[in-house]
Amino acid sequence: MYVDSPDSSREKGWKDYFAKHPNNFIAAYSTSKGLIGTCVIFSDERKAGIYRLAVAPEWRKKGIGKKIVNEAERRAKELGLKGVYALVDKRSPASQALFSGEQFEMMSDVLYYTKSL
Repeated sequence: MYVDSPDSSREKGWKDYFAKHPNNFIAAYSTSKGLIGTCVIFSDERKAGIYRLAVAPEWRKKGIGKKIVNEAERRAKELGLKGVYALVDKRSPASQALFSGEQFEMMSDVLYYTKSL
């Protein structure tokens, strides 16, 4: 389901991406509640990036995020990639704890640049 207007470029971009890479979307489901967590994997020739990791508030701190990260790692290995990374908001201690607990190393020497267009 897309929340953008049917003709939005964002919707088209996601549709095109998932048509080409159908296994790069991970969804966690509960038999009683439906969709409870998601993430998207983007990859180049070397590593995969975990993007848009989200877990429904009532399902947090129950290991769902960890399972999603582990599945992302499994799929990256399946693709023959040598590593995985995640960009984490420094205002999110829960996300930091999740990735640290999964043996991700914080790269303090990397600077993140952005530009609005």
